[in-house]
Amino acid sequence: MHIIPASSRYELGAESWHNLLPEGGHIVHASGADGVVQTYTVALFHQLRCLEILHDAYVDEGSHLTSPLAAHCMNYLRQTILCQMDMRTEVQGSIFTYNGFDQLCYDWEVIYDAAQKNFDDYSKFR
Repeated sequence: MHIIPASSRYELGAESWHNLLPEGGHIVHASGADGVVQTYTVALFHQLRCLEILHDAYVDEGSHLTSPLAAHCMNYLRQTILCQMDMRTEVQGSIFTYNGFDQLCYDWEVIYDAAQKNFDDYSKFR
């Protein structure tokens, strides 16, 4: 994947792990037709939260072996990858994931902005 680094979420290194999620985390709130507020998670944020949990568990040298949350995340990410598999071939032997052509990615910054607005709006009513 050849990415033009236009976002802090694509940076390499430890700091990028702190920029995976919007301020409100992986949840959003929506009012139903009856006015009752429901809490949801956006799959993109759920997946990124799981990556963050696994990263922290491995950095914590072995806590991934005993954490039920890490086990949940491993299974959730496995299912996500199998459900939305990418069958293109990739050249091996490089620290960069680049398979010879540009990857078209969704504009997920729009999702982050909407989640931030949702968090800001919901926080007003707490």
